[in-house]
Amino acid sequence: MKIVQDIGAIARPSQIYALLPFYAGNEEESFRFGRLGRWYGRLVALTILISSLFFGHDVLFASSEYRLVANNQGDTEEINRTIETLLCIGSYTMMVLSSVLHASRHFRTLRDIAKIDEYLVISGFRENYSCRNVSILVGTAALGVLAVAFYYIHFRSGINYKKQVILLLVYSLQLLYSTVFAIYLRTLLRSLAQRIGFLNQRLDAFCLQENVADTMGLSYAWVLAETITMAMICSACDCLASEANSTVQILARVYGKSRQFQNLIDKFLTKSIKQDLQFTAYGFFAIDNSTLFKIFSAVTTYLVILIQFKQLEDSKVDEINQA
Repeated sequence: MKIVQDIGAIARPSQIYALLPFYAGNEEESFRFGRLGRWYGRLVALTILISSLFFGHDVLFASSEYRLVANNQGDTEEINRTIETLLCIGSYTMMVLSSVLHASRHFRTLRDIAKIDEYLVISGFRENYSCRNVSILVGTAALGVLAVAFYYIHFRSGINYKKQVILLLVYSLQLLYSTVFAIYLRTLLRSLAQRIGFLNQRLDAFCLQENVADTMGLSYAWVLAETITMAMICSACDCLASEANSTVQILARVYGKSRQFQNLIDKFLTKSIKQDLQFTAYGFFAIDNSTLFKIFSAVTTYLVILIQFKQLEDSKVDEINQA
């Protein structure tokens, strides 16, 4: 199956980390979701969940032992660092649990794409998306963040060895899962965008044929890596949605040029013309190229609040010292 071949490079790492279900067979008739793969995903999810509960409990109730620079950080910085670590734990845990819970739905999506590929391949579709360069970029950024985190945690902090291992493991898992998940999503969504783009080209060609005559270092590195990761996902979602939504416009032009397909096109337009395709984060907000701007706006507001609390804390410390 072409879709299996297109995502083959990133499919195996995604399956190992339970982000993608294990499947068997390379043909549509033999393509299936095995019981062994189902239980493997559940085992990985259970392991991640138990370890996350352990790490989260330790970070939450022993937050003072995870200070990067104990002598220079106040309570505001300690709370901020604790929240950041807990969000790291929660993010990769939710990725695994969500992927395992929706494994069957994910498998059906791949099988449906494979059915469409049968007609596309017959029509001459041969494109495939390579994620090699993007993988190198995102992987390098993630390794850079991990190296900066290791420098701050191992050489600049007074954290004991056990806590260092836990903190580095949390950061490693978060970077690993976010990187693999982002690369897999980009590969899958861009592959879908190529398929819809191919269909749009054929539809457009048909229309034209009828119209021949007519810790600033760690923070900076972390923000850069996460921005690249989010930009990959947002651009892929926006690309697929744009290609899908342009199909309605092309079909609207085809509708007036040929009576042969008017009934079929009319049914499609009735269902789709007022229903733009968009990706959402569980319905809370749309994921497209404007999402990054919205995230940066929210982060800016959060930073302003933190700066105000930090200034208030520093002023009170100065008052105590002067007294």
